[in-house]
Amino acid sequence: MRNKFLIGAVIFLTLLITQAPAGILRWLIEQSGQATLIGTNGTLWQGQGQLLVARQPVGIVRWDLQGVTILQGKLSYHVELESSEQNLTTSLQLLPDTGIQATNGTVAAEAVNRWLAPYNIRLSGQFTLTDVALQFKGGRPDSAGGDLHWEGGPVTYQLAGEISSGILPEMTAVLGPGAEAVVFAAGGQTPLLQAQLQDDGFAKVGVTKLLTKMLNRPWPGSDADHEVVLEVEEQVF
Repeated sequence: MRNKFLIGAVIFLTLLITQAPAGILRWLIEQSGQATLIGTNGTLWQGQGQLLVARQPVGIVRWDLQGVTILQGKLSYHVELESSEQNLTTSLQLLPDTGIQATNGTVAAEAVNRWLAPYNIRLSGQFTLTDVALQFKGGRPDSAGGDLHWEGGPVTYQLAGEISSGILPEMTAVLGPGAEAVVFAAGGQTPLLQAQLQDDGFAKVGVTKLLTKMLNRPWPGSDADHEVVLEVEEQVF
């Protein structure tokens, strides 16, 4: 009788673990910050749902648990994110620390423009991510790595209350090592933009003299091309 009970308990626990609902993953992701999942189906180990970031729909996400990581005391997934505007693959680690690792793929400018709209900035073209990684601490990015490449093209923006436009060359953002990024023109060595997420939750973006020249709005004064001449801050966390 005792043996039958133990066998039944093992079977029950096995079914409970293997059929753990996808909603558990939603809960784990929500603990990490601004993202959430809706319309989930499948299990904790394999399934799909619609991803929202800061309440904005991003696309359909599909996940598959990397079983070997459990033996290492981790909970990591192979993840695919797909929509009409983006196609990305990544490795997502939820436990013990939250991190997005080796993200590769493409994102259309339309997806980026939704986030830039409050700042009256609009881009064109496509972005390519190469081994982009983010490590989170306390629900916000703590370190980064990889490259983000933009193919360049027409851009509109607002400066001093005036809407302007221009055409920019290909650019690459080099991420890290901390929660920071530096943007260069393709093949160039002079920074165009410098961005940093500070410990107080404010994001700081600096524009260098060279970028103002590229936009045909050269900043007055004798500043060198690499010097930041315009800087903005906004609280994001």
